[in-house]
Amino acid sequence: MQVVDDPVLVRALHVEVVDGTVSFSSDGDTSADAQIAQQLGSFLATRFQPIGQALPAGVPDPRLIGVVDGAGSAVALPLDLSGQGIVADPGSIGQVFLGSSDFGVAVSREYILSLIQPALDALTASQPTLNVTA
Repeated sequence: MQVVDDPVLVRALHVEVVDGTVSFSSDGDTSADAQIAQQLGSFLATRFQPIGQALPAGVPDPRLIGVVDGAGSAVALPLDLSGQGIVADPGSIGQVFLGSSDFGVAVSREYILSLIQPALDALTASQPTLNVTA
């Protein structure tokens, strides 16, 4: 996958197959998995023509990360939500929490706390008084 300057789309995301990186795993008989992977890779490299997707101005070049764990596999796209050019450490992304056709967004605990910490500090520092009259 790469970002290229496209005369029509200006900046576009293009996907291409890297030789030897396509794999296939069946649930049952796995004796044909290698041959299926080879055929699938050949198909994707020669007959599959993905359409470039326009990227809005200000979107950095994407760095997709493949994630595999006991639950399955997924593709992650770490983003800089702070606007400070800090993208998540790829090593911190390692858990698949969706099904095979789901889409989700995960935001780190640290980022959420950075947004609400001033309000939490103000609540902690306040000294509420309660007057009870009988």
